[in-house]
Amino acid sequence: MINVEHSQIITYGHDQKATVYQDFADTNKYYIVPTPVIPLNDQGVPEFSLVRYQSNKEVRGVCAFQVELSVSSEALTAVKQHLGSVTIGQLDWQSAKAWFIFSAGGATLNKVVEPSMYGSNRAGFVIQLPNEVAVNAFINAFGPSGSAGGTFSLQYDVTTLTRLPPVKVMVEFDSNIAYHYEKTVHESENIWGNVTSRSVTIRQCLTESQAGKVTIDPGGKPLTPALRQRMLTWANQTLEADVDQAVGSAIKIIGEKNSDDFSMSQVASFKNFYEVGQVVPWYITPEAAIPSFDASIWSKIFSKVSDQNLRVSFTITNLVSNAVASVELTVTYPTKPTGNTNTFKPSTPGNWLFQAPGHILADGSYDGRYSYQYTVNYSGGSQPYKSPPISSLATEIQINANDLAILDVTFHAGNVAFAGSSGNSGSGSGNEVQSVLVDFYFLNQASGVVKNQQFTLDRSTTSYMVCSKMKLPFTNPYSYKLTYVLTDRQNLVIDWQQSNSNSQTITTPFQTVTVTPFFLAPADKEFDLVELQVTYSDKVNKIDEQHSWAVPGGVIPKPWSFQAPRNQNGQQIQFSGMFIIGGAQSPIPEAITSMPFINISTTQAWHSVEVFPSQIEWTSKKISEVVVNLYTLTGINNKTNIRSFSFNSKGPGKQLWGFLYDSQQTPVYYYDLHYWYTGEAEPGKITQTEVQGSGILVIPGNATS
Repeated sequence: MINVEHSQIITYGHDQKATVYQDFADTNKYYIVPTPVIPLNDQGVPEFSLVRYQSNKEVRGVCAFQVELSVSSEALTAVKQHLGSVTIGQLDWQSAKAWFIFSAGGATLNKVVEPSMYGSNRAGFVIQLPNEVAVNAFINAFGPSGSAGGTFSLQYDVTTLTRLPPVKVMVEFDSNIAYHYEKTVHESENIWGNVTSRSVTIRQCLTESQAGKVTIDPGGKPLTPALRQRMLTWANQTLEADVDQAVGSAIKIIGEKNSDDFSMSQVASFKNFYEVGQVVPWYITPEAAIPSFDASIWSKIFSKVSDQNLRVSFTITNLVSNAVASVELTVTYPTKPTGNTNTFKPSTPGNWLFQAPGHILADGSYDGRYSYQYTVNYSGGSQPYKSPPISSLATEIQINANDLAILDVTFHAGNVAFAGSSGNSGSGSGNEVQSVLVDFYFLNQASGVVKNQQFTLDRSTTSYMVCSKMKLPFTNPYSYKLTYVLTDRQNLVIDWQQSNSNSQTITTPFQTVTVTPFFLAPADKEFDLVELQVTYSDKVNKIDEQHSWAVPGGVIPKPWSFQAPRNQNGQQIQFSGMFIIGGAQSPIPEAITSMPFINISTTQAWHSVEVFPSQIEWTSKKISEVVVNLYTLTGINNKTNIRSFSFNSKGPGKQLWGFLYDSQQTPVYYYDLHYWYTGEAEPGKITQTEVQGSGILVIPGNATS
């Protein structure tokens, strides 16, 4: 684990620099931050190619290359000469993204991929160049005497663990400010459906709207200017990551296909606190410009052809952490029946660029469709897994743990101040955490296999891995519930929640809940007054909090923040009130929601739906899981307000869902149900069912009820 208080930059060569961090526990151990580079093949040629296609109709092109993280021998020598007899360690990345930033057609563009997460963290890019202007931009950048160094660069966004120095950090986000900024800038532009665009836009929003704020409190010990700057940079990166996570969670609720309908009004304001000694991901962003190539290399990597070739980048992630000995991958394409197989091992690169002459169809068009198949060989001699043939047109394919048929989730509780541990004063207040009980449930919907277990984390066991080689790849999430056992023998429950992440960090059982009202008046009017009463309830943990607003026209309401258990799936926010507009008073009908934002509109009302799983026949019908999909419809088949809930015999209990509807009409919504039976790979289904007006949905006992 790196120590961010002990970092330095070592200069060598011609203004070259190496950043090093000291280890937190071993003061004689250091880590060198690697640099993104384009690797060389066995012949010493860069793993880079640029092809210009010219047909009778158009000029197009493709640029394909690989990139990895590397510490040069010059940097290693300079560090050892500067530090003396020290041990050089290997940085352990928790997450990674590789970015290619380039200019074409007068615009700066970004492309992001996920690297292999083992070895040199290799990643592959395939950039389609749609016209002659784009092709020439790449030729002028990378050819002899080119200018790539100024406009084309590589960057990795990687994280590794550290403990915060003696500071307290608060990152806060005001979604109301962001929403009003968004209305003026992105009123008709969809930026949320694409993950890359979303990340770029969040950074722009935070910078220009002032919706985000970071506060560094050094306590009694002043920070050095260098450490303060590093902490400010980390805090802003953490703020971006927290907002990105909040946006991603909101989009999952409404559905990726409905991202056009997303706005910042659907993200709750928040305040997140990070304390002294807390283990956190530390953001490192090594970057390097891509230089142009001299004439001798250029002749080997640039070509002009009349027919388009097929180029596909395959990346295999997490071989080592998932105990995979090897993956054999074969591509099937008409023009290349041999030389079409690659074997990935922990000792070999995690990225492979497949290339083949383009197959031309009978009508003279290029055929970009291919298929691939892979075999996973596990360490320890488990039965290999062989995938079915997978057909694709994509130029970049990533195969991760889910595709390797491995369930791998590690729960970390190192940030929980367990009673009696070094991070707890042992004051005996009665609300200290004695242990955390974790209930885990996963159904592989492709095979019907269930993984259901329970384990305990405490001061002697702060991490636990749930691992299982499943029969088939999976895409559906797992569920888990946390029960914090306190020293006064009280329990705090964080009800069932879902995730796809292979790492879950468990922290304090409390969070800052922020409830944000949004007042949506017609474009040509303004509210004279809005009065709103809100009650926050968590029945499992016996929490009840109340707040009210009386907001005159033109005033943006301030969010309401308070401390409560992190039981987001068990929280209920009940609200009612009235508003005056144009001198006329109208009621705000009483409603209830689980979301921490409240939309008050002159033309719409909130319809609440309580979903009860109490009638499901778990035992008698051998039901493993029931998934309910709720949504509204606009037009014939355009689903909106999409939300899914997964229930199993362990939980959760009642769930809340809701949507805005025309207050002059009867609210109408729809649901469909999937019943997964033990050992069966296909679910029983209840298809699209309409509900008018009712705020209660009792799930039928089974698919034939």
